[in-house]
Amino acid sequence: MKKKIIILLLFFYMVSEKAISQEELKLDQTQIPFSSVNIYQNDLQYLEGFEIDSLGNYYILAQGSNHTTLTCLDGKKIIFQKKYPDFHFIKLHLVDDKLITCTRSTKNVCIYTLSLSTGNIIDKKTIKLSKKINAIKLFQGNLIVELLSNKVQNDFSTRVEYFKVNFEGKLIDEVKNGNWLFGDISDAPFDLNNKEMYASWLIGQWQEKIIFYYYEFESEDNVFVAYDSQNKNSRYYHLSNKLLSKRFYDPWNELIKIRNRKLFLVRYKNTDVIIYQMHLNDMFQNKRKP
Repeated sequence: MKKKIIILLLFFYMVSEKAISQEELKLDQTQIPFSSVNIYQNDLQYLEGFEIDSLGNYYILAQGSNHTTLTCLDGKKIIFQKKYPDFHFIKLHLVDDKLITCTRSTKNVCIYTLSLSTGNIIDKKTIKLSKKINAIKLFQGNLIVELLSNKVQNDFSTRVEYFKVNFEGKLIDEVKNGNWLFGDISDAPFDLNNKEMYASWLIGQWQEKIIFYYYEFESEDNVFVAYDSQNKNSRYYHLSNKLLSKRFYDPWNELIKIRNRKLFLVRYKNTDVIIYQMHLNDMFQNKRKP
């Protein structure tokens, strides 16, 4: 009799644990047809930019054959669409109720300010650099520029330099490491083994915590880390990649955004953009590393 009771209790415990796990993995998602935002079939891997405003409206920047299109949507309903002939805008970042985007050449970056309500170009700043630009990232109200050193060296990590530029076009200072832009953080607060080494792990800030992201090959999990730099502890959230659709090409993880106390991920499935969203409180509540 006692054995039966124990087995039943264990069964109910396992069922409840499984239910909690499944509940946690429920994702809110929005499907938007490629045709609505001018993504072309031969460019499935690429999406130039994504943003969310305080009202929850989506902004999607897509590149066509000879123009760039900015689409603003309230869920699936288009609010406005703006085409920019002969422009190849890359990146999209929301700052002070304005959208920031840019173009780049070998040694120049042009920063454009766009109206949030119409997409019209409000301002343009040009930054001229003395070294070759390898990559750029819009992050935390700044432009991070990755420059290639003029010196020929075998180790790629010693050939690149990172500089922080504000959206007025002013060079602020050098960033010692392109991934760590907060305070005295010089090392990742997690084990680097079995991770995507090319990825820019830093995503943003939430409740004075620093949010990191990495993909773990062994478990096939998307792992989000909320790091408390004062108390030196972390909370982890694992999201199985099997629950998500395909990834756009996004080496700097700019299609992962923290906005409105939520985390947004942008993927695609067949001919639809898929926007996933999760509440950060739900993700990190009492989830410390075992």
